Order: sequence, then C-alpha cells, then structure tokens
Amino acid sequence: DADWAERLATGLKMVSAFRSHFSSVQQAGVLEVEMPFIVDLHHPETGVVMDEKLVGVIDAVLLEEQRPVVTELKTAAKRYSADQLADIQVSAYAYAAEQLGFTDAALKYVIVTKAKAPVVQEEFLRRDDRDLADMLHTVAGVLKSIDAGVSFPIRSWQCRSCEFQRTCSSKR
Repeated sequence: DADWAERLATGLKMVSAFRSHFSSVQQAGVLEVEMPFIVDLHHPETGVVMDEKLVGVIDAVLLEEQRPVVTELKTAAKRYSADQLADIQVSAYAYAAEQLGFTDAALKYVIVTKAKAPVVQEEFLRRDDRDLADMLHTVAGVLKSIDAGVSFPIRSWQCRSCEFQRTCSSKR
C-alpha cells in the first residue's frame, strides 16, 4: 500500500508538471490526438512498395507557429540523453508524417521525468533523408532476416525495462 501511495503521488506530480509546462507554452492548436496510421514502406534501394506496412500511433500533431509538429509523449526515470533522442522511432514518425501529407512537420519529444520533482524535457528533433533511408534499410534488413528464419536479440539500454527480457535472455 505504501508503494502504491508513493507511485500515485509521483504520478500526480508528473501530471502537474506536464500541465504547468503546457499552460506556459503557446499552442496555436491541436490537429490530431492519438492518430493511428498505416503507411506503405518503400524498399530503400528499389523504391518498390513492400508487403509489410508501418503501423503506429502518433501521440499528437500540434500546430505551432503555423507548422504541424509531430509530438511524442514519454515518461522516463530521468532526462533523455542524446543517444536516446537518436532513436529510430523518431525516423519512423518522420517517415509516417511525410506519407500522411505532413511534409513540413517538425518532430518533438516531450519527456516527463518520474523524479521526486518531475521535469518536462522538450526536444525538437531533426531527421533528414539519410535518417529515413537508414530506417528503411533497417526495416528491410530485419524483414529479410525474419523471412530467413533468423532472430537474434539486439542489446541496448532499453533491455533493463523490456517486457521480453526474460524470453530474450533465455535464447542465449
């Protein structure tokens, strides 16, 4: 019960920090919330549409200074590092946004920390054609490996909190 009360108190502080942050930020509007998408994937070398689709949900598309901003909301124990901000997920969202017609969209992560005094970290991110090509090469390579029956774990900082850690570790 004490653990539950502590988590509830932390959650309430996080929500309060989030609300305070956004009450001070000028927002011109909200274009989309929890926007599901299914977009074609184009092979990075041939340009041919692959059988598989990129499927996901964009947390929010905001309108800031007359420009759409694809916004991903995160919670984390502490502020994101540069390595965490370089995540391929941002490239996937940039690719999806482009396919959905948001060709000039900005990309932003909003991270609320789970600290005793939560902090809101807001990071505008950039992805260029090379980043999108890299994401498509990664997707094509993973799909090729799956088709070949190859499956191997890729270790990263995210392993510590991954729900598949036990299954993945048992395949060593």
